[in-house]
Amino acid sequence: MEAATRIYERSSPATVDAVREKNGVVYTKTWVVDLILELVGYTADKPLASSVLVEPSAGDGSFLLRAVKRLVTSCEQHKIPLIEARKAIIAFELDDISSAR
Repeated sequence: MEAATRIYERSSPATVDAVREKNGVVYTKTWVVDLILELVGYTADKPLASSVLVEPSAGDGSFLLRAVKRLVTSCEQHKIPLIEARKAIIAFELDDISSAR
C-alpha cells in the first residue's frame, strides 16, 4: 500500500490529472490525511473506540489505514480491548475500481 502511495505521489501532474479526470477519483496524500485527522481531533490520546469515524469514500484506503492505526494505538494506550472498537469506523465506497484495490 505505501509503495503504491509513493508511486502515485511521484507521478507526473499530467498523469495524475488524467486519471482524476477520467475516473473522477482523487487520492489523498498521506501528509494531508494526517493533517485532516489531527484537525478534526482524531488522535490516539483520546479514547477513539467510543466514537465513530465515517469514511464516505474509502477509495484506496488512505484515510482508513491511518485512522485504523490511530484507533489501535488509542485502544492500546487506554487499555481498551480492540474488539470493543469494532464499530468505531464505518466506510463506504461506490467506485468499483477503487474498492477493488
